Formats: sequence, structure tokens, C-alpha cells
Amino acid sequence: MRNSVLVAKIVEVCLKAFVELEKEHLVYSDLKPANVLMSRVGGQFDIQLGDLGLAGPEGSNSRWVQPEAFRAPEVWTGVRCFYKADVWAIAAMIMQRIDTNILGNADNIDKTLIHPIAWCLAKIMLLFDPFCSSISPPSDIDKALQDSFKLAQILTITKDNEDSDELLLQIPSFEMWADLARDAGVPKAVLDVIHLLAVPNPTKRPSAFPALQSPEYKVLQKAAAACERHF
Repeated sequence: MRNSVLVAKIVEVCLKAFVELEKEHLVYSDLKPANVLMSRVGGQFDIQLGDLGLAGPEGSNSRWVQPEAFRAPEVWTGVRCFYKADVWAIAAMIMQRIDTNILGNADNIDKTLIHPIAWCLAKIMLLFDPFCSSISPPSDIDKALQDSFKLAQILTITKDNEDSDELLLQIPSFEMWADLARDAGVPKAVLDVIHLLAVPNPTKRPSAFPALQSPEYKVLQKAAAACERHF
């Protein structure tokens, strides 16, 4: 993910694919590294999306579509999967390739004790929504989801142990995480596109077509083109 050429191509292919799906009122709902098919011939990256097995009409999916690490917050809280959830997944997938445990449930200290919903939502809250104001809570009729949401809020302030000042979940704010990623060599243009797409409130998150028109996307493509010319 330090290669702006590769990231720019992945973002371009995903967004353009999701534009076409949105025209048909479909969602892809299964974006993950295993479904991003890559080859490099003659120095040029060729990227395609594979496995359309979970693609279907938006809003008709079962509740738990999307892999855990790339699942949009509104899907975690019980909203069916709509096209903007696919946009979230692009940013989440790139973040996870930069920092393996920044999202998802793989590092859960006790999967039998702490439900993946709470663990994953707590990470999203710490990264993007520390005041828990932009992620709508689950419906009142879904008591189990409501309990998991409340547990997620508790996890954002839970200490590692009673003698420690450190939080159980060592997840920084997105701004701090981005600074660390940039220090590690991730291009600013890549981080700006992540910030554009990873908006926890879906009403404020761009859909695929506006994202393709955004300044952040255009800067990433220009940075990628400059790298290609350089090499």
C-alpha cells in the first residue's frame, strides 16, 4: 500500500465497478483482498474484481454480508447493505493492508466473551467517531444489537487492566493513525482517499460516482501517473 500506482488502480477499478452496479441497484458486498485479482505485465498493473457470488439487489442482503474487517458501520448496526457500504469497504481494505489489526476481529482477546459486533464497532468509533455521534444505534426492536452497540461504546473507554492507564483497545484517532502511516512511507494521497471514503455516517459518505470526481481521487491518480513516469 506504499505503492501509489497500485492503490490508485485498485481504487479506480473498485469505484468504476461500483458505479455500474449502483446503476442496476446492486451491491457487491464482498470486497476483500482475495477478490482483488492483480497481475503486472510489462510494468503495468491490471486489476479486476472477482467473485460476484454475493452481489445482489441493494437492501435485500442478509444482515451479515461483507467480511468483518471491511464491513460498514451501518451494516454492523443492522441496516441492510446498500451501495455506500461498498465504498466504505474500499477504504477499510486499504487500511487493513497497511495495518493488519486496525479494523476487524482477528485480535479479539476473547471471542467467546466479546462479540465481534462490539469489538469491530469499538475500533471504528475510536478511529472515526470518538463521541459516538455519527453512527446511528440499532433499532429499538433489536435488543441484542443494542446491547452489542452499548458494549462497543464501553470498550472505547475500557482500560487494559485496573492498574493501567492504557486502553484495552490501542486504536488511535484516524488523524494520528494517518500520521504514523505517513511516517512509515504511505503516500499522503493514499491516506487522503481513505479519509474521503471512510465516513462512518453513510448519509455523508460519497457514493462511487462523486468519489471519482473528488479532488482526493484526482490527486491520487496524478501522483500515480507521476510515479509511473518516474519509473
